[in-house]
Amino acid sequence: MAPGAAPAAVPVRVLLVLLAAAARPAATWDLWALRCGFSADCECGFAPDLRGLEFDLATNLVGQPLVRQLVMKGVREFLANPNPEKPLVMSFHGSTGTGKTYVSSMLIRYLFQRGLQSPYVHHFSPIVHFPHAEQIEQYKENLKRWIQGNLTNCGRSAFLFDEMDKMHPGLIDVIIPFLGPSWVVYGTNYRKAIFIFISNAGGEQINNVTLSLWHARKDREEISLQDLEPAISKAVFENPQSGFWKSGIIHEHLIDFVVPFLPLKHHHVKQCVISELVQQGLEVAGLGNYGLRGTRHSVGMEVLDRLARQLEVADRWRVDKRCCADVTLAAAHGLELVLLKPRRFMNVNGLSVASAAEIYNLGPGDIYLVHDDLDKALGKVAIKLGGSARGHNGVQSCISALHSNEMTRLRIGIGRPEGDVTVPNYVLSPFSAGEREKLEQILAQAVTYLLEHIRSRAPTEPGDRG
Repeated sequence: MAPGAAPAAVPVRVLLVLLAAAARPAATWDLWALRCGFSADCECGFAPDLRGLEFDLATNLVGQPLVRQLVMKGVREFLANPNPEKPLVMSFHGSTGTGKTYVSSMLIRYLFQRGLQSPYVHHFSPIVHFPHAEQIEQYKENLKRWIQGNLTNCGRSAFLFDEMDKMHPGLIDVIIPFLGPSWVVYGTNYRKAIFIFISNAGGEQINNVTLSLWHARKDREEISLQDLEPAISKAVFENPQSGFWKSGIIHEHLIDFVVPFLPLKHHHVKQCVISELVQQGLEVAGLGNYGLRGTRHSVGMEVLDRLARQLEVADRWRVDKRCCADVTLAAAHGLELVLLKPRRFMNVNGLSVASAAEIYNLGPGDIYLVHDDLDKALGKVAIKLGGSARGHNGVQSCISALHSNEMTRLRIGIGRPEGDVTVPNYVLSPFSAGEREKLEQILAQAVTYLLEHIRSRAPTEPGDRG
């Protein structure tokens, strides 16, 4: 990765992660999940979640219908071909504050398991990496070497070039061989790479065209790329101060999608602020074993399923390979919740919790762990603020993966075994018929405790935000 690159900020969400068994019989083992459970490195950490990306764009990208359309079209078409003819190349243009960096970070977050922290995502800034015009020849050599080396290491790499309007003219052309269909890197398919250019250039022209169309009573949902592309082309590609000035990237038509970001109105900005406040929240993680539904050790998963039904999102589960988990989104008490059921075994549940926390920009203090507790009688539910794992392998996995024990615990009592029954056999066995009769009330109580505690930490209800 290029030195000095800092990840862009991403919206914080409440993540309800219930580390538990997936809802299927123990005999139906999913080979992908087993592989993912033992290794987080699936095709260089590339794990696209297009449904999640589309949902996030529709929910949180305000006032940019054309961006949503072009980004989803570009990514879908690129990923639909297992052997693309060339890398995906997109160029984002618009004024400061219209969402270019936000969308690029969101896109990477839904393509790579660790988002902008992935070792296969590389971020370049002209101010940081290429500050001196007199050193442009050395920069060209460095950039070519960086791109070639990283593509040789992983053909699924992504490269983000920020502030292209400040890039020295002529420098970016050194990467032309990597953008087309003819270049060869032995041992890897570089045509699976993704290049994203981000620029403020063309912003003023986009604003002027949008204003003219508004005067002509054309709504922003009706604005097309054809309305804006000529103005962008003239402002960006014919400007001697632009990084794309007289660039072969343009002359050889190597950019697949030019994506214009429209100016935002006052109510769009206000909606962005409210959305950011609403998205502050927590992660709730329940602990369990993949494939062992209905056992005492997987009671956390049953709490999560009950919560999903109560929040009316039980029919929206989807697989998120970035976390090796099933995921659904919900909202409660003005907070956005990400419910997550890892597809891993108990003693490595923490890998899913840590991955999800990184994706959604959450700290250990924002996380709840929901798990079974041998030392509490069946029916007892309690909340504990941080502390040691107390012998629970799932909790210990989370502590190790997050390097912290600050997580709040929601402990569901299952009692200890009687007679000669060993603890492993006991926790991995289903609840008895008598216990099952009491379980529905226990699950309802656990969900109530959980939501009440979440509400106590929410700043205000959404209606009180003004």
